Amino acid sequence: MIADRDYEALEAVTMSKRILLIQNDDAAATGLLKGLAHSSDASLQVAWVRRRSEGLERLEGIEAILVDLCLPDSLGIETFDRLFRAAPNIPMLVLMGPQDEQTAKRAVQRGAQDYRFRARLDSDLLPRAVGSMIERATYPRRSLRKRSARRSHSIRSGMPS
Repeated sequence: MIADRDYEALEAVTMSKRILLIQNDDAAATGLLKGLAHSSDASLQVAWVRRRSEGLERLEGIEAILVDLCLPDSLGIETFDRLFRAAPNIPMLVLMGPQDEQTAKRAVQRGAQDYRFRARLDSDLLPRAVGSMIERATYPRRSLRKRSARRSHSIRSGMPS
């Protein structure tokens, strides 16, 4: 029988940590990319696009999305809603300015993992926020796979799990 720790080790080896950054502002994107580059997680890969439409095309294999709600082709809660409809199982962190807090709170009510003020993200907070967001989203899927594997093993072996 495969122990729980074996599944966790397998998850750690096989889990991609591909992040999609959807941010139109060059300076803000550069700061976010630098913050993520300081992550102690060497497997972190970030794809950066400037438009919601480009982000929708890049969802395959993505583990988390960082999205600004003010983009050239989308504005406000509609930005989040369209992404969430396309990728409800990918955790999203909404990036916003102080004037957008109410909209960001609505995004969380509708399914975003969290929101952060762009100006307050630093090289310590950002990687931790992204890592926590991925872990929260991954844990239920990992638990379900473990239960399914145990159930499958017990059926094959004729023993209860």
